Amino acid sequence: MVRSKNQCQAEKKGRAIRGWKRLVIFSTLGIVLSAGSLMAYQAYMTKAKKFGAEDCLFCHVQENGGVGWNERGDWLIDEKAKRKAEKIDVDWLVDYNPDGNDGSKKPPAEEKSEKKPQNW
Repeated sequence: MVRSKNQCQAEKKGRAIRGWKRLVIFSTLGIVLSAGSLMAYQAYMTKAKKFGAEDCLFCHVQENGGVGWNERGDWLIDEKAKRKAEKIDVDWLVDYNPDGNDGSKKPPAEEKSEKKPQNW
């Protein structure tokens, strides 16, 4: 079958439009996926600020977050497993103690201040 010049141009134009549509679709998909991780980041940071967080290094070993956690981040991951939770809740940090103390014993300075003075 012999094609006319107009048919060939129409086919090329159709391929160009399909290519353009793919580019738009994949670009949009990329933006949506990165926005989702940005929103997750923002949600974690908003909650973590009340515990003293200034940036991702509060729980991560890299400034931009991602894979690699420090002691606090590892603790949150362990808590997620212990609690059989679907995802981490930054509010669990209220129970985090970097000294390993579970909070049941008061530090010696607090114990001394609560003692009543003895009358000699």
